[in-house]
Amino acid sequence: MPRRTCGVDIDAPAELVWDVMVDFARYGEWNPFLPQVDEDGAGVGGRLVLHVVFPSGRKTLAKERITVFQPPADAEGRLVYEYQGRGRIGRMIVAERSQTVVRLGEARCRYDTLEVFGGWLGWAVPLGDIQAGLEQQAEHLKRHCEALHRAI
Repeated sequence: MPRRTCGVDIDAPAELVWDVMVDFARYGEWNPFLPQVDEDGAGVGGRLVLHVVFPSGRKTLAKERITVFQPPADAEGRLVYEYQGRGRIGRMIVAERSQTVVRLGEARCRYDTLEVFGGWLGWAVPLGDIQAGLEQQAEHLKRHCEALHRAI
């Protein structure tokens, strides 16, 4: 199965990074890859519509469902959501994205993201665009959270 991943260390508390990650209404303030996320219900089972803008300029919408919503209570937080083609597309493309925040200290954490694709057309997803978008999102999350932490 095709997959894309990236990660970055962030000089900010895991809880702050988590709060930014799950504040979907404010993604436009810092996230050029997903400048708008429409949310219908928080937590597991919640629905998201991702307005994706790839670094290449290509745009698309992705309807997702949250499958894991675990704040970083002790050491690690996880947000997982999945895409499954609907209607005529059926399960031609299936994707799951996992974002993890791991506490490295009081004011330092690690952010990792992994996206895995399946379905009989999973091979056709634009992997280069997705990798570039994941890297862009990770870098902007780092910059945004570190600036917020310095301002506290």
